[in-house]
Amino acid sequence: MNNINQYLEKILDDKNREIINNSAKVLTVWEKVLEKIKSPVNPNEGIKLLEHTRIIELKNNILTVEVDHPGWIELLNLHKKFILKGIKMNLPDVEIETMAYTLKGNKAEYIDNRTQEEKQRDVFIETKKRLLREEKNIKNNVYDKNEIKGNKTLPEELVKVFKEIENSMLTNSSNKC
Repeated sequence: MNNINQYLEKILDDKNREIINNSAKVLTVWEKVLEKIKSPVNPNEGIKLLEHTRIIELKNNILTVEVDHPGWIELLNLHKKFILKGIKMNLPDVEIETMAYTLKGNKAEYIDNRTQEEKQRDVFIETKKRLLREEKNIKNNVYDKNEIKGNKTLPEELVKVFKEIENSMLTNSSNKC
Protein backbone atom coordinates (compact mmCIF):
# COMPACT_ATOMS: atom_id res chain seq x y z
CA MET A 1 0.00 0.00 0.00
CA ASN A 2 2.82 2.38 0.81
CA ASN A 3 4.33 1.83 -2.67
CA ILE A 4 1.03 2.85 -4.28
CA ASN A 5 0.91 6.06 -2.25
CA GLN A 6 4.49 6.88 -3.20
CA TYR A 7 3.76 6.11 -6.86
CA LEU A 8 0.65 8.32 -6.84
CA GLU A 9 2.54 11.17 -5.19
CA LYS A 10 5.15 11.02 -7.95
CA ILE A 11 2.48 11.10 -10.66
CA LEU A 12 0.30 13.80 -9.19
CA ASP A 13 1.47 17.38 -9.27
CA ASP A 14 0.60 19.79 -6.48
CA LYS A 15 -2.54 21.06 -8.26
CA ASN A 16 -4.00 17.56 -8.70
CA ARG A 17 -3.09 16.65 -5.14
CA GLU A 18 -4.91 19.77 -3.93
CA ILE A 19 -8.00 18.85 -5.99
CA ILE A 20 -8.02 15.34 -4.50
CA ASN A 21 -7.59 16.66 -0.96
CA ASN A 22 -10.38 19.22 -1.44
CA SER A 23 -12.65 16.53 -2.90
CA ALA A 24 -12.07 14.31 0.11
CA LYS A 25 -12.82 17.23 2.43
CA VAL A 26 -16.05 18.09 0.59
CA LEU A 27 -17.20 14.45 0.72
CA THR A 28 -16.47 14.23 4.44
CA VAL A 29 -18.28 17.51 5.17
CA TRP A 30 -21.20 16.46 2.92
CA GLU A 31 -21.69 13.35 5.04
CA LYS A 32 -21.30 15.30 8.28
CA VAL A 33 -23.86 17.96 7.26
CA LEU A 34 -26.42 15.50 5.88
CA GLU A 35 -26.21 13.36 9.02
CA LYS A 36 -27.38 16.39 11.03
CA ILE A 37 -30.63 16.70 9.04
CA LYS A 38 -33.61 15.58 11.04
CA SER A 39 -37.32 16.16 10.66
CA PRO A 40 -40.25 15.64 13.01
CA VAL A 41 -41.54 12.95 10.67
CA ASN A 42 -38.22 11.21 10.08
CA PRO A 43 -35.36 11.60 12.57
CA ASN A 44 -33.08 9.70 10.12
CA GLU A 45 -33.85 11.92 7.13
CA GLY A 46 -30.24 12.98 6.59
CA ILE A 47 -28.97 9.43 6.76
CA LYS A 48 -31.58 8.41 4.16
CA LEU A 49 -30.44 11.31 1.98
CA LEU A 50 -26.86 10.01 2.23
CA GLU A 51 -27.98 6.56 1.12
CA HIS A 52 -29.69 7.93 -1.99
CA THR A 53 -27.34 10.74 -3.05
CA ARG A 54 -23.80 10.99 -4.33
CA ILE A 55 -21.64 14.02 -5.11
CA ILE A 56 -20.60 13.99 -8.76
CA GLU A 57 -18.53 17.17 -9.03
CA LEU A 58 -17.87 20.67 -7.79
CA LYS A 59 -17.33 22.95 -10.76
CA ASN A 60 -17.95 26.67 -11.29
CA ASN A 61 -19.17 26.92 -7.68
CA ILE A 62 -21.97 24.42 -8.42
CA LEU A 63 -22.13 21.20 -6.44
CA THR A 64 -23.62 18.47 -8.66
CA VAL A 65 -25.41 15.71 -6.78
CA GLU A 66 -26.68 12.45 -8.25
CA VAL A 67 -29.88 10.98 -6.81
CA ASP A 68 -31.59 7.68 -7.51
CA HIS A 69 -35.16 9.08 -7.51
CA PRO A 70 -36.65 12.53 -8.25
CA GLY A 71 -38.19 12.65 -4.77
CA TRP A 72 -34.71 13.03 -3.26
CA ILE A 73 -34.21 16.21 -5.30
CA GLU A 74 -37.24 17.72 -3.58
CA LEU A 75 -35.89 16.73 -0.19
CA LEU A 76 -32.45 18.18 -1.03
CA ASN A 77 -34.15 21.42 -2.12
CA LEU A 78 -36.04 21.51 1.14
CA HIS A 79 -32.74 21.40 3.06
CA LYS A 80 -30.62 23.26 0.48
CA LYS A 81 -29.91 26.37 2.59
CA PHE A 82 -28.97 24.23 5.59
CA ILE A 83 -26.65 22.06 3.47
CA LEU A 84 -24.91 24.97 1.75
CA LYS A 85 -24.53 26.86 5.04
CA GLY A 86 -23.15 23.73 6.75
CA ILE A 87 -20.59 23.20 4.00
CA LYS A 88 -19.58 26.88 4.11
CA MET A 89 -19.17 26.76 7.90
CA ASN A 90 -16.96 23.67 7.72
CA LEU A 91 -15.08 24.62 4.55
CA PRO A 92 -14.96 28.42 4.33
CA ASP A 93 -12.38 28.32 1.52
CA VAL A 94 -14.66 26.26 -0.77
CA GLU A 95 -17.06 28.38 -2.82
CA ILE A 96 -20.43 26.71 -3.48
CA GLU A 97 -23.24 28.96 -4.72
CA THR A 98 -25.86 26.33 -5.48
CA MET A 99 -26.50 22.68 -6.20
CA ALA A 100 -27.42 20.94 -9.43
CA TYR A 101 -29.05 17.54 -9.56
CA THR A 102 -28.96 14.57 -11.86
CA LEU A 103 -30.91 11.36 -11.76
CA LYS A 104 -28.76 8.27 -11.70
CA GLY A 105 -27.95 7.47 -15.31
CA ASN A 106 -29.03 10.90 -16.62
CA LYS A 107 -27.05 13.98 -17.57
CA ALA A 108 -26.70 16.67 -14.89
CA GLU A 109 -29.26 19.46 -14.99
CA TYR A 110 -29.10 22.79 -13.23
CA ILE A 111 -32.32 23.61 -11.38
CA ASP A 112 -32.49 27.22 -10.29
CA ASN A 113 -34.84 27.38 -7.31
CA ARG A 114 -34.21 31.01 -6.52
CA THR A 115 -37.18 33.32 -6.35
CA GLN A 116 -37.48 36.12 -8.88
CA GLU A 117 -36.48 38.55 -6.14
CA GLU A 118 -33.31 36.53 -5.39
CA LYS A 119 -32.42 36.40 -9.10
CA GLN A 120 -32.92 40.16 -9.44
CA ARG A 121 -30.84 40.78 -6.32
CA ASP A 122 -28.01 38.63 -7.73
CA VAL A 123 -28.11 40.48 -11.07
CA PHE A 124 -28.09 43.81 -9.19
CA ILE A 125 -25.10 42.75 -7.08
CA GLU A 126 -23.15 41.52 -10.12
CA THR A 127 -23.92 44.71 -12.03
CA LYS A 128 -22.84 46.83 -9.08
CA LYS A 129 -19.58 44.87 -8.77
CA ARG A 130 -18.90 45.30 -12.49
CA LEU A 131 -19.60 49.04 -12.30
CA LEU A 132 -17.31 49.42 -9.29
CA ARG A 133 -14.54 47.58 -11.18
CA GLU A 134 -15.05 49.84 -14.20
CA GLU A 135 -15.04 52.94 -12.00
CA LYS A 136 -11.81 51.78 -10.36
CA ASN A 137 -10.24 51.15 -13.78
CA ILE A 138 -11.21 54.63 -14.93
CA LYS A 139 -9.88 56.26 -11.74
CA ASN A 140 -6.60 54.35 -12.15
CA ASN A 141 -6.40 55.42 -15.81
CA VAL A 142 -6.49 51.83 -16.97
CA TYR A 143 -8.48 53.01 -20.00
CA ASP A 144 -7.46 55.79 -22.33
CA LYS A 145 -9.90 58.64 -21.68
CA ASN A 146 -10.78 58.84 -25.37
CA GLU A 147 -11.20 55.13 -25.80
CA ILE A 148 -14.61 53.51 -25.57
CA LYS A 149 -14.52 50.00 -24.17
CA GLY A 150 -15.56 47.42 -26.74
CA ASN A 151 -15.66 48.61 -30.35
CA LYS A 152 -12.80 51.00 -30.89
CA THR A 153 -13.75 51.98 -34.43
CA LEU A 154 -17.04 53.12 -35.86
CA PRO A 155 -18.79 51.14 -38.59
CA GLU A 156 -18.01 52.40 -42.11
CA GLU A 157 -21.60 53.49 -42.71
CA LEU A 158 -21.54 55.70 -39.64
CA VAL A 159 -18.17 57.19 -40.61
CA LYS A 160 -19.62 58.09 -44.04
CA VAL A 161 -22.66 59.76 -42.43
CA PHE A 162 -20.43 61.82 -40.14
CA LYS A 163 -18.21 62.85 -43.05
CA GLU A 164 -21.30 63.92 -45.04
CA ILE A 165 -22.54 65.98 -42.07
CA GLU A 166 -19.10 67.50 -41.62
CA ASN A 167 -18.84 68.36 -45.33
CA SER A 168 -22.32 69.85 -45.41
CA MET A 169 -21.53 71.96 -42.34
CA LEU A 170 -18.31 73.19 -43.93
CA THR A 171 -20.09 73.91 -47.18
CA ASN A 172 -22.91 75.77 -45.43
CA SER A 173 -20.54 77.82 -43.31
CA SER A 174 -18.46 78.85 -46.34
CA ASN A 175 -21.61 79.93 -48.19
CA LYS A 176 -22.55 82.29 -45.36
CA CYS A 177 -19.29 84.21 -45.60
